[in-house]
Amino acid sequence: MAARGASPDNNDAENVFEPSEEEETVSLHKIKALLEGVQQTILEIRTELENQRMAAELMEMKSSLNKHSTELSSLETALKKEHNVNEALKKSLSSLKIRVDIQEREIDQRALRSAR
Repeated sequence: MAARGASPDNNDAENVFEPSEEEETVSLHKIKALLEGVQQTILEIRTELENQRMAAELMEMKSSLNKHSTELSSLETALKKEHNVNEALKKSLSSLKIRVDIQEREIDQRALRSAR
């Protein structure tokens, strides 16, 4: 480290420090290393933010999936109940058809007896 441009007449007021080329190179390498560190930190922050955004999105999707799963389960339960009601109605209808057939035969037999 040398002081250049210093004149004996102007003491410390105009002393200008000019680093050597080697000192400048070392300083530039330090600055470069610091900038690379800052770039790496920025990249890590961006990556972390993206990971957090994706995690929040996944949680939202999971919540939505759970909600839809619950709704689907409810619909399935309702469908099973309706199916059971439908089956009961089919049995009732079948029973009524049998009774109608029996009654029609009885009516036909009565009609035949009355005709004789």
